Parts: sequence; structure tokens; C-alpha cells
Amino acid sequence: MKNCLKNLFFISLIMILTSASCKKDEIDTGFTCKVNDNRWLPFANDFKLQETECHFTNNNEELFVFARNTNRNEAIGFGIYTQGIKIQTGKYNLDQKQIMRGFFDERIPGQEFRTGNGYSGILEIKSIDETNKRMTGTFYFDAYNETTKQTVKITSGTYNLKYVNY
Repeated sequence: MKNCLKNLFFISLIMILTSASCKKDEIDTGFTCKVNDNRWLPFANDFKLQETECHFTNNNEELFVFARNTNRNEAIGFGIYTQGIKIQTGKYNLDQKQIMRGFFDERIPGQEFRTGNGYSGILEIKSIDETNKRMTGTFYFDAYNETTKQTVKITSGTYNLKYVNY
């Protein structure tokens, strides 16, 4: 009986130490915001889809960030293009000027909400780690639907994502 309890103790101890040392995979799950004051998180129930995507293109002059929630059939994202200038840390207006915008549900015809025409916001890039290809920052914006005349408020946005260069 003593050996059984002793073995049980060691097995329990090993399980505790093993679970304490396991880290969550560093998959791109560092994206959150509020949509009209309701917390919004990305989710993909299809193994072929990523919850979030973060891409640099055109020699790092263009940035595209996209998050989807397949359960809600929603997507949130933003893109900026700084022609001739490498994107770096700082604040960028999401106001449709200079091809900088934010969007909500752009994938569904008739349900597109975009920045522009008085509906704008800010994307702040706080860090770009070129060694680990990771970017962090915050964002908020108001997006407007031309058809329905409704506005969506995206607030309290944060991201900590791996990025890919194309």
C-alpha cells in the first residue's frame, strides 16, 4: 500500500510539473477588440483557415491584418500602404486616404463596413520584431455601411501577431 501511494504521489508530481512547464503554442491568437462594446475574438472552426493573418508586402510598404470568426461569419481587419516608405512603429490614420482603412465584415456582399468619409480610426504599431517576425499594437475605428447607413464601432483593439513577408 505504501508503494502504491508513493507511486501515485510521484506520478501526480510528474503530471503537475509537466503541465506547469507546457506553454501554449505561440499561434497567432493575439487579437482582440470590442465591436459595439461587445468583446470580439477570432475563431476558425475549419482547420484550413487561420484565425488571424498578418502580412507585409511591397518591401514592407504595405501591411494587411485580418481576423475571422467563422462561428459568427464575421471578419475584422485593416490595411495600410505607405508608398515608398517602409512601415515602422508609430500611429497610422485609418481614414481611406492614402489607401489606409479598417473594415468589418467586408467578405459579405451588402454587409461591408469601412472607414472613410468621416469614419476613421487609428492603428498604432508599438513594436516590430524582425528577428521573430512578430508585431504588436493597438487599434480602433468606426466603420460605415453605405447601403444600410449603419456604423460599427471597433474599440479596445490589441494585437500581438506573427507576420509573413511576401
